[in-house]
Amino acid sequence: MLLEAQSKKINRISLTPLIDVVFILLLFFMLSSSFSHWFSIDISMPTGSKLEAREAARIQLLNQQGLITYNGSTFSIGNLAFVKSLKADGKNQVFIDVESNVNTQTIVKLISVLNEQGIKKVALGDVFIKSKVQIEAL
Repeated sequence: MLLEAQSKKINRISLTPLIDVVFILLLFFMLSSSFSHWFSIDISMPTGSKLEAREAARIQLLNQQGLITYNGSTFSIGNLAFVKSLKADGKNQVFIDVESNVNTQTIVKLISVLNEQGIKKVALGDVFIKSKVQIEAL
């Protein structure tokens, strides 16, 4: 009778160490993962050649909202009409002149848009300071 009572006793496994291990693994993967998408963009520096300067278009990036001027016209980065103007003018190289307050993310966004539209030769040009009166006029 005593032997039957001992054999029916079920040994339970404690789940506490398993939960601890799962929590530690979850914490490790959360801290070691990166959720941002990293990619590279080829940027060439201007060489100063007069021939290349004539073949290249100059775009001015005016502010962080992505306002662009090309040939006296003003566009936004989302508006692809400036890319059509570049292609219509036969420009396949672009120099980007950047206003001093524009952040890097806006510059990268403009370069990405140009690359997506088939303009692969993009170079950073000058950094300029635009007066407050000119910005308000736009």
